[in-house]
Amino acid sequence: MSLLSTVFAAGSGDINIGPKATAAGVDKVGTIGDLIGAAIGSAFLIAFLLVFVMLVFGGVQWITSGGDKENTQKAKDRITSALVGIAIIGGAWALMRVVEFFFNIDILGGFKLPSAAQ
Repeated sequence: MSLLSTVFAAGSGDINIGPKATAAGVDKVGTIGDLIGAAIGSAFLIAFLLVFVMLVFGGVQWITSGGDKENTQKAKDRITSALVGIAIIGGAWALMRVVEFFFNIDILGGFKLPSAAQ
């Protein structure tokens, strides 16, 4: 009996590739869907961190420009690009949430943005 027929004979629609994923680390990954969800969540986190770093770098560049118009304009452009980037990331996250809602699927694996409300 081949591996493929063993997987489908189990009656599960998921292909098990190891243990279940945890928030503490990547030591446990259950299905390919969990792996893709973890990768998407990680990509959002990395993109947000890169945007934050570019925003801070643009601010520091503006402060250290010393009034030079060319350097000030470069800093403004960097900050504008970072803000456009965060808008794109937010739009992608919102689109992902809409897809999750309408198709009743869990793409981000339970990843929720922190909120003050409990």
